[in-house]
Amino acid sequence: MAAKPDIKFLSLTNKKLGEVDIQEWIDHLVSGFKLVLSQSLNEQVNAEVIDSLKSIKDPSKTVAISIVGSDSKIPSELEKVSQQIYVLLGPLEDKNEELKVAGAVNFEFFTLTDAEGPKVLEPTGFRDFGKNYWLKLVDLAYEINKVYGSKPSTNKKNVFLAAVNPRDRGVRDEIRRDLQRRGYSVLPKGNIPDDEKKASEAINADLKNVDLCIHVLGKEYGKEINASKKSMVDLQNSVAAEFCKKSKGKLRRIVWQSPDDIVKDQKQREYLDDLVKSPELLEGAEFLRIPIEHLKTLMVDILLGKGYTSNLAALTVDGPGDDSPEESTYVVFDPLDKKWAEEIIGEIKKGGSKVSHSKILGTVSESMAYHKKCLALSDSVVLLADKASPQWVVAKMKDILKSPGFGRIKDFSSRSFVASKNHKELADNAKKEGYEVIDKDKGTESKKLKETLKS
Repeated sequence: MAAKPDIKFLSLTNKKLGEVDIQEWIDHLVSGFKLVLSQSLNEQVNAEVIDSLKSIKDPSKTVAISIVGSDSKIPSELEKVSQQIYVLLGPLEDKNEELKVAGAVNFEFFTLTDAEGPKVLEPTGFRDFGKNYWLKLVDLAYEINKVYGSKPSTNKKNVFLAAVNPRDRGVRDEIRRDLQRRGYSVLPKGNIPDDEKKASEAINADLKNVDLCIHVLGKEYGKEINASKKSMVDLQNSVAAEFCKKSKGKLRRIVWQSPDDIVKDQKQREYLDDLVKSPELLEGAEFLRIPIEHLKTLMVDILLGKGYTSNLAALTVDGPGDDSPEESTYVVFDPLDKKWAEEIIGEIKKGGSKVSHSKILGTVSESMAYHKKCLALSDSVVLLADKASPQWVVAKMKDILKSPGFGRIKDFSSRSFVASKNHKELADNAKKEGYEVIDKDKGTESKKLKETLKS
């Protein structure tokens, strides 16, 4: 273990932010920090709250954790300490002050709300605010432990975890935290330049040294960067797609969005639509809308060499497949539509058809492999959509289109799209692409579907 650090907490913000008493907030933070770090290092840790940098006796042995508000000014003397860490209670309003903290380690103890703007995380906050406070606190203690504690086991593999919009930093932090605690290194190490040419160069340099690339999409498109009409999230994906094209499949990518996201930002809706319709934007990638815990499982599977489809041969399909005289049908549905799907599947089985259907298996890799095998072997496919999101529907239509790449050797005997009025525009597009479109209407859809499959 390295020498024990001299830890100082320095407040650079107002005594009150909204309804939050900053001095009381700092006392809670320091108390929790000392507890977590002491447990991690297995020895008592001291951390002192100071009012001025004059209290620091030896800057070369000091870790300064500064509490920063939106209008804070960063003293130049902080450059003399051995390690600078900033606890941000809101986005910095002054660009010059923002640049001062850009090169240091930052922890955002705030969230951006639609109604109230920045809101400070508190240990007893409502909804996820309290949970996120403690996750950030553990991260803060872990940052000190990395330097002064026993060295964690390391892994030679690196992951490029793309930068995100401000509202999505909490999700990115959760993924980063999971990767780092498993021993993986996460890139980029610092901020990506706010200029298209310089940003592209920096991204390409990092991609040459990684084994997996993960892009997190949120509810908003984000602001355009300098000299570009693209947001940073869009640019990173474009650069990575081009990199994958040139490297001919050497880099694996995951483009992920939470299934809970409700996208109201029109530009983001248009971007998501372009993304699932343009194969070149998803070069080397799988676009997934799965729970974050499933994402964590999948990314580790890939890094351990299991890939997307390692268990393909071991998975079975309920239908008999191409060599059987019996007709087999694969029913694809989102878990949100499970109850309705079970009714449809029951009716199809009554009609004498063997049925495979969407399943959530032990791991995301297994579920995806099963899905692809069903698309490869089933005679006909039925896509159901009621509560499912439009992005999910488009992604599944894309999978059906890509089924020859999963091992399919002939066309489907029929492709049916059974949808509620929520998906009228998609239904019109599906009809143009050769789907038999059936409206969800008071239970009559099962009868119409059976007739379609039988014919």
